[in-house]
Amino acid sequence: MSLASGLLAELLLVGALAALGILPGLIAGHFWIGLSLGLGLVVIRLLWVVARLARWLERPDLPPGRYAGGWLADLGQRLRRARAAQRRRERRWLRLIREYRRAADALPDAVVALDADNRILGFNPSSRQHLGLRQRDVGLPIDHLIRQPAFIDYLHGEDWTRDVEVPANDDPGCILNMHIFPYVQGRRLLVARDVTRLQRLQAMRQDFVANVSHELRTPLTVLAGYIETLVDMDEELPEDLLPILTHMHLQSERMRRIVEDLLLLSRLETSSPDEDQFESVHVPAMLDTIIDVAEQLSASERHLLVREIVPDLRMRGMPRELDSLFSNLVFNAVKYTPAG
Repeated sequence: MSLASGLLAELLLVGALAALGILPGLIAGHFWIGLSLGLGLVVIRLLWVVARLARWLERPDLPPGRYAGGWLADLGQRLRRARAAQRRRERRWLRLIREYRRAADALPDAVVALDADNRILGFNPSSRQHLGLRQRDVGLPIDHLIRQPAFIDYLHGEDWTRDVEVPANDDPGCILNMHIFPYVQGRRLLVARDVTRLQRLQAMRQDFVANVSHELRTPLTVLAGYIETLVDMDEELPEDLLPILTHMHLQSERMRRIVEDLLLLSRLETSSPDEDQFESVHVPAMLDTIIDVAEQLSASERHLLVREIVPDLRMRGMPRELDSLFSNLVFNAVKYTPAG
């Protein structure tokens, strides 16, 4: 029996039971008593049907003919299939959740899930090491546990396109890079990475650049001075030696500029420029000097250098740094442009 025909038969049976209760009441002249009797029979029938169906659903091993035959068995099968499909979906989601949890647990970085009020929803094992979190901290605001002013400003500023670096709570020598990523319904992920080693390597690199630059500066100054002295003695030098000395002078100046650039890089990485160092720079005059040097460097390559600049253009900045910037651009153009 199909489900539709079974339900129709059940409705007819329920109607017959209701009529069976109402009819004696009408004959006896007590309609309401008959109606109550009919409704009682209908309720008993429905309870019996539900009890049989529930019994069969709880015991899949029971034969359907005894407990849920006909349309009731068909309905039960559909309910069983729906429940089985739901359980399969739940198991699949549980597997995915476990996989994501294992992946988060395997990360060397601390990962903390926060709600819209910055309360901790959960965290991975690395958070215990980097942030000192414990299971009892779940539900607490993260800024009650990480009290670094820079982090608190970052957390409440909600400018999470950047990151922030703060010392660890338990180890001031450990530097943590923290970044917040919003994901859904006001929730966000806090990712903390130990960058102590990178900071040390960065400091070593800066020290190396500064030391090498200072060490090269003195011998280059001496060499450039002697070469310049020889160039000034052009009347006393053999004619074929002067171009060589001129070229040596240009190359020593180039090396001096490289050293100055390295020193500038070291200064910029370790400190911010002072406002007093900024001046109004006449850019055309600066470029004229740079292009004159570039023409000497590219004489053998037959480059054509064209000046196109607003005559009275001025720029506010640090003259030495602007000179280094424009020099690098022009000299690199000369260096990497094919001859002709």
